[in-house]
Amino acid sequence: MTERPIQPVAFLFPGLGDPYLGMGRELYRTLPIFRACIDRCAALLQPELGVDIRDIIYPLGAFASEDAGLSGGGRDLRRMSRDHRASSIPEECRIHEARHAQPALFIVEYALAKQWLAWGLRLETMLGYSLGEYVAACLAGVLSLQDALSLVARRAQWIESLPPGAMLAVMLPEANVVAMLGPHLALSAVNGPEFCVVSGPPEAIARAERELGERRIATRRVHASYAYHSPMMAPIAPKVARLLEGYTLKPARIPYVSNVTGALITAAQATDPAYWSAHLCKPVRFAESLGALPSPVLLEVGPGQTLSRLARSSAPTMGARILLPSMRHDADPDSDMTVLGKAIAGLLTHGALPIGEDLFEAPPAAED
Repeated sequence: MTERPIQPVAFLFPGLGDPYLGMGRELYRTLPIFRACIDRCAALLQPELGVDIRDIIYPLGAFASEDAGLSGGGRDLRRMSRDHRASSIPEECRIHEARHAQPALFIVEYALAKQWLAWGLRLETMLGYSLGEYVAACLAGVLSLQDALSLVARRAQWIESLPPGAMLAVMLPEANVVAMLGPHLALSAVNGPEFCVVSGPPEAIARAERELGERRIATRRVHASYAYHSPMMAPIAPKVARLLEGYTLKPARIPYVSNVTGALITAAQATDPAYWSAHLCKPVRFAESLGALPSPVLLEVGPGQTLSRLARSSAPTMGARILLPSMRHDADPDSDMTVLGKAIAGLLTHGALPIGEDLFEAPPAAED
C-alpha cells in the first residue's frame, strides 16, 4: 500500500494580539522542545530586558511543576487577563507593556513553531502579521535567533518612547477608508475586502469612531496603546534600520509573505534594513498576503485564533483550504493541551502530520 504524501502546511503567526499571564503554561510543562526553546530564548533575552521573560509570562512559579493560578487554586490567571487595562495587579500590567509583550509573543510563537517542526510538519510557506513577520524571518534564516530577539526587544523599547496612539477596525473597503482618513489618521491594515484598520492619535481615533457610528458604519477598537504600522512609528524607523545594518541578513530559506507587499518576500527585501524600517510604518496587507500562500492547510501558531478568523472572513481568497488554530487564548475555556490536541487531530485528518510516532517523545530540536 502506497503511503499518502504529507500535505504541505503554512504557518500563520499573529502579531498584534494580547499576550496573557500563563500563556502556553501547560505546553511549557508538557512539551520538552517547547520548554527548551522558551528557556533558550529567555537566556538570550536577559541582557536586553534585564529580567527573565519567563518570570513575566509565568509569574506564579515559572519552572515549578505545579501552578496554583492555572490548576484551580489561588489567583485565576484567566480571569485576571480579561481586562488588563483596568487591572492594578502588577504582573498583569507588566506583561502588557510593549517591552515585555512583544518579546513574550515572539518566543512563544517561535517555540511552538519549533515544536510543530519537530513533529514532522512539511512547512511550505509562512505568513506573520506585524510582529509575526519577525518570527517567520527568524525561522526562515533571515535573522539568527539572537539577532531576532535583540531586534524585537529593542524595537519594543523604542516603541515605548513614542507618543500614545490608538487603532480602530473599520468595516469598509480600503478605497472608502483611504478617502476618509484626513491628515491625522493612517491606514494600518487591510484584513479583508471590507475590513480595514486605521490608526492615529487617541483623540483622532475617538473622533473617527464617533463620526462613523453616526453613519452606522461598524467599528471596533483594537487593543493597542500605539499607532502601529503608521507614520507615528517613523521617529524610530532609522534606529531599526541602523540596528539591522549591524546584522548579517540572509535570503529566506523558507518562503514567507511580506506584510508590506502582500507577496512572497524577495531576497533583496529580506536583506535590506530599509525594508524593515518600512515594515514598521506601512500597512499590513493581510488580505492580499493570504492569496500568496499556496499551502492547502493553514496552521495558526500563537495565542488565540485571530488570524484564522480573519482568514475565514476573506472567503474569496481562501477557497477550500483548512484553517487550524493551535494555541488557546485567555478567554478560551479549553486547556492548552486540548486546543493543541484538536490541531493535531485536524492535521492528521487532512494528511498534514506523519502518523506513527509518539508526538510527546520527539527528539531534541536542532540548534539554529
